[in-house]
Amino acid sequence: MFRFPCGQFFALRRISTATVPTAPVSASVSATGSRKKTEKPPVLPIRDALGRIQSQQPSVYAKLLIHNFPFSVVRTDFIVTHRMPDVQVGDVITLDEVREVGSARYKLRGLPLLPGGAVKVTATVMEHSNGLKQRARTRKQRKGRRAMRTIKPRTTTLRVQDIVIDPNFQN
Repeated sequence: MFRFPCGQFFALRRISTATVPTAPVSASVSATGSRKKTEKPPVLPIRDALGRIQSQQPSVYAKLLIHNFPFSVVRTDFIVTHRMPDVQVGDVITLDEVREVGSARYKLRGLPLLPGGAVKVTATVMEHSNGLKQRARTRKQRKGRRAMRTIKPRTTTLRVQDIVIDPNFQN
């Protein structure tokens, strides 16, 4: 721990300068209780990882951000999100703020997002509507007044058409 002159503490982390990631060795406990060493799978470059994920294409999922809200989607999913005022019903939009993409065997996670152009999710705008009625309790401090407010949030429904992975992506 490092202490600043003003009294605050700051934890220093050592940053590796190696260009090729290595497979760290970790310890795990077996059913008998004895400890044995197992190797973690190696970390692949983005291009190789995207190629392996694309080979599993029918069962690919993506975790993406829409209006800073996370959604986990697969092909043909419906997404109900806050109103997108700049799109019309029937428009095809591209969502490129992807946090993670993967399949049953592989996954690629960005920190915080994957590089632009590596993975894109295309979706069709299905409808603009009002959401379900929500009730919120409001009150005034020291006044004894309590009331219920109801709102119907305006929503946009999207249908995911495809998750496009570019295996020739250059970082």
